[in-house]
Amino acid sequence: MAIKKDDNPTIKLEQLRYPDIAFSNEVPAVPATTERDGNVTINNAAQPGSPAHFMSAVSIPITTTWNGVTMNSSIYLNLAVPAESARTQYREVCQRAVDQLAPLLRSLADQIEQELAEIDKAGLEKQAE
Repeated sequence: MAIKKDDNPTIKLEQLRYPDIAFSNEVPAVPATTERDGNVTINNAAQPGSPAHFMSAVSIPITTTWNGVTMNSSIYLNLAVPAESARTQYREVCQRAVDQLAPLLRSLADQIEQELAEIDKAGLEKQAE
């Protein structure tokens, strides 16, 4: 049973915190190779590369409230921040990471709504059978 729209819980951001940051060096791509040694053939799959970047772990503490019931939780996101250099200032990396949050969470909300609409549509189609 769905919650009525006027009875939805509320959500509150408790505190936006700076993320944990770690630097990851560029990893070059490795092409696929095949080696033969007598009767033995060794096939090595290609490995994709990745550009240098900062890994940013963001924890977003939230409180949801519904009819006087309060629940604390967190949303955890790992985000990549492009890196021109490992010497990029911490504050700049953090800012670039948190700037991604609102657009990403909006996109996630849109995807959830689309998924729910598809589930509802499939349910209606099944009822019509």
